[in-house]
Amino acid sequence: MEKRKGKFIEAGYEGAEYKNKVFHAHILEQNLLPLFRTPDNIHYQLPQSIKTDIQFTNQISKQNLFSTIFPEFNRFDEGNWQPCILTKNNVGWITKDKDGYYRYRSKSSITGVIYGFSLLDLIEISHIGEYIGTKLTYQTDRKWLATILNLSYRDFNFVKQQKVKYQRN
Repeated sequence: MEKRKGKFIEAGYEGAEYKNKVFHAHILEQNLLPLFRTPDNIHYQLPQSIKTDIQFTNQISKQNLFSTIFPEFNRFDEGNWQPCILTKNNVGWITKDKDGYYRYRSKSSITGVIYGFSLLDLIEISHIGEYIGTKLTYQTDRKWLATILNLSYRDFNFVKQQKVKYQRN
């Protein structure tokens, strides 16, 4: 794992793509995928005002959906530091930043480095690994999440319709 003492490593910061690739490989090597199983029947209601991909991303990022999507994260919902779900030498917790965005944090007890993961980051490293670092990552993460939540909104429906149209031709 990358060691950058005192730095947050997360989406939007230096090393985010590399971090996700490293954690994806780690999850596979350590056989941690079972910790990222999703329930069969998730009940989630998307506000009717959500029409675009950006609105959808903002909506889901400003809600603590970690344990809704990944039940193994239940122990983090209280905000207490717990043994990290990703690596044994780290502690993990869920935070909400000043703008209202939720992140799962993982702090190394050895180096003090704190890694930050959005819900979409965790989806990427646990379910969409083959797209890490490609232009399809963000789109694939959103599609996977909308499908798991059994959601529909204008932009998502448009993409589905275009796919059907393409497959017919």
